[in-house]
Amino acid sequence: MNPAPQPSRRANRRTPQASRGFSLLELLLVMAVIGIVLGAGLGAFSALDLESERAPERVRAVLRAAQSEAAAYGWPANVTLIEAPDKDPALVLRSARPVGTWQFEDPALVEAARGQRVRNPRDIDPVWQGAQRIDDGYLGQGLSFRGGARDATVSIDLSGDSLFDPGEGFGLSLRVLMNDVQASGRLLDLGGSCGLELRAGGLLLAWITPEILNAVGRRQRGGRVQLTTGEAVLPLDRWVEIRLGYDRMELRLSVDGVPVAALDLDKRVASPTGPLVLGGAPAAAALACDVLSLAVYGASEPIPLGIEFAWPADAPKLLRFTGDGGLDPRRHPAPVRLDLLGAEGFVETLTIGRLGGLSVEEARLAPLLEEGSQ
Repeated sequence: MNPAPQPSRRANRRTPQASRGFSLLELLLVMAVIGIVLGAGLGAFSALDLESERAPERVRAVLRAAQSEAAAYGWPANVTLIEAPDKDPALVLRSARPVGTWQFEDPALVEAARGQRVRNPRDIDPVWQGAQRIDDGYLGQGLSFRGGARDATVSIDLSGDSLFDPGEGFGLSLRVLMNDVQASGRLLDLGGSCGLELRAGGLLLAWITPEILNAVGRRQRGGRVQLTTGEAVLPLDRWVEIRLGYDRMELRLSVDGVPVAALDLDKRVASPTGPLVLGGAPAAAALACDVLSLAVYGASEPIPLGIEFAWPADAPKLLRFTGDGGLDPRRHPAPVRLDLLGAEGFVETLTIGRLGGLSVEEARLAPLLEEGSQ
């Protein structure tokens, strides 16, 4: 057997030239070149207005978020431009966020069917006092105040929820079934902050309690502001959805998605002094209820746009999206066009369509800069 070939010693031997590192002169030359490049780069970098360059992107992001949240949660959202002499312009997004949805199923039956414990939103269980559970609710079982005690209630205590604050606005949704055209009474009361009542003939009354400032500038509860429907809005023997919403711009009442009454208002809502109650004294409305949903409004932190950014002078400083994600037709009867000035004098045109869609035109030089370059 021939022995395996051994690697050549010549192949493993490195010449002095191959093992030599950089000389001092070469290192100095490289460092000098790096210094020149970095110096020029930092100079160009410092000349960039990053805040102004990113401002149009921030505007797009905030508007898309407002439109998306309005469409997702079914309640209006708005974007407001905040300007102050000593601060950069900024945008604030106000939208509704869900607190919870309650259905009135028998927990024992649901647990037996699912094989697991039923968990209500934030683990808050409704407390029943005199109300009846029915099998033919809107979704499965529901609750009924027909034939029960006049002061029957179902209450939900939200006082332990740190996120529950309807001061900036709220959204309430409830499915109801009316079998008697003469039925009347209290339908819902959110701790004295807002409520719904049923009047004979299928009429609805909604109310909120605003905060007001007294003579010494302290906040206190004001008198109720009421909103009524001028005609019957609840049909007989059919489940319908009642929605009452307020966003410190408008108090609106709708039935099955159709607005039936509205009122412009900009007041903070007084804090609740008790639980959310369905029914109750002096008399619970004699009808069936199901699927109660609650949302509250909140505002984002101001989103700065940069000191060099200028909001278009002819553009509205408040943009409002309705609960379906489209522009509010009362405030924006036509598509909104925003010419946003970014870095280096470039203008980006953003158009918001009636249905809430956003389109962006390619950035171009501002007209004055174009004239100066010719």
